[in-house]
Amino acid sequence: MQQPDALKAFLAKMSAFGVQTALLPLAHDSLPLSALLERDRLAETLGRYGRRYGQGQERRAVATQWSKHYFLQVVTPVLAAAILIDWRLPLPLETTALDINAEGAIMALRVSSYGKAVAPSPGTDRFSFLTQAHLPFVVDAISQASGLSRHVLWSNAGNLFEGVARRLEAVAPEGSAGIRDARALMETSHLEDGTRNPLYRPILYLDEAQTIRKRRVCCARYLIPSLGFCRTCPSPLMQENAAGHIDARS
Repeated sequence: MQQPDALKAFLAKMSAFGVQTALLPLAHDSLPLSALLERDRLAETLGRYGRRYGQGQERRAVATQWSKHYFLQVVTPVLAAAILIDWRLPLPLETTALDINAEGAIMALRVSSYGKAVAPSPGTDRFSFLTQAHLPFVVDAISQASGLSRHVLWSNAGNLFEGVARRLEAVAPEGSAGIRDARALMETSHLEDGTRNPLYRPILYLDEAQTIRKRRVCCARYLIPSLGFCRTCPSPLMQENAAGHIDARS
């Protein structure tokens, strides 16, 4: 299976976003994402990932960090391609796989199809293959394996979604439909079926110049002592510990 030139050229630029994951074809012995996300298997992966922070770390905090790792390495390139080049790369759980190393980190995303360029979909439809057909299952699986609130996990996804859209806005053509649709999705409180949009306004800007960025929901990473609070944390605890360990990373 040959990776299309347009997609290959686009993905080559994703290292600037921190994406290190290779995009590879599905192998005959690949473990489907549906199996990886089974509760016990995912809990074991989270346990391995958590060892980088020391023994006995709070499971929910490890899960929040792994979810951000997942959203960065798996979702970022797919989302960015949907925004900038109208590329749809579906990630069905049964025919998508991950290569994960001994430390629980994602090394490669394996797919049964590289997708294709599509006619721009109006509004929220552009992202439905991610926001409705993929992310809900990932969020539910991580929550069930760790006890971390789905609300927190969706906030992590929204933080990444907003951050990617904001960075792409600086390089997108003026009037980009992809940027417009991304912004519209984050300003939509309820989806067409009447359900609450979990990506609604994930980030608040506290000044007119939009330089003071705050998450709406704390990710709980501070439960790992070596990490402390991030600069976008909305928790009052962060203010009380302002002289402590505050990190610019999410």
